[in-house]
Amino acid sequence: MEKSVYVFLLSTDVYSWAIAITCIVFQMMVLFLFLNAANIQKKGNDWEYTLLCPAYTLECLVVKQTTLRGWILFLVVVTGWVLKDLLSWFRLFMNAMRMRSFDYFFVSALLTGVSFLTIYVSMFYNKAIATTDTELIVNAVILLFVTDLDEQIFEVVIAVSPSWAEMIISETKHIAQNRNGKGMLSKLRHYALGHNLNDYNFPVETDIIVEQMPCPLDGDDENNPSKL
Repeated sequence: MEKSVYVFLLSTDVYSWAIAITCIVFQMMVLFLFLNAANIQKKGNDWEYTLLCPAYTLECLVVKQTTLRGWILFLVVVTGWVLKDLLSWFRLFMNAMRMRSFDYFFVSALLTGVSFLTIYVSMFYNKAIATTDTELIVNAVILLFVTDLDEQIFEVVIAVSPSWAEMIISETKHIAQNRNGKGMLSKLRHYALGHNLNDYNFPVETDIIVEQMPCPLDGDDENNPSKL
């Protein structure tokens, strides 16, 4: 998840949150688009009718040629594709439990939801329209690309503004190491409970800058702001 926009949700920057939420909403929109297309009751659906009933006979022919081997290969492709996301979820969930961080738990829940929804939509859509083993694999790859959209957007952000992206990543590391993973959501929760934000041990940008930039007074502990 280190190279995904999901990591932006662990920061306190509003713009990074906007990028991450926009990406997640777009992923969900694409998945539900395919889910509706596989619904036989929806108008304009993609459902493939696999029974061919010629007028000259009383018997219908099954034109669907998917096999058990095709479905096994489909499951292997899907599992291999989303495995890294599931491992990231597990690490985030364990960190959330260890640090009691609502932020980490929220991100792990989103990551899990998108991953399992992608698996479900892939199976449901293939069951509706795939008529051969090759179509099973092709449809799976097209849908699984949606799970990589967060990584592609992350690369775009890095290319457009590498210094800003590095600052956000440094902030998330700072929050994880020094604030027990308590970021934006923890701050909002703290505020919603009526607590004074001045009492909240919340990272500010100056903390991150001090940690990122080397101080020319490293040899002088008394004047070194990073050692105060």
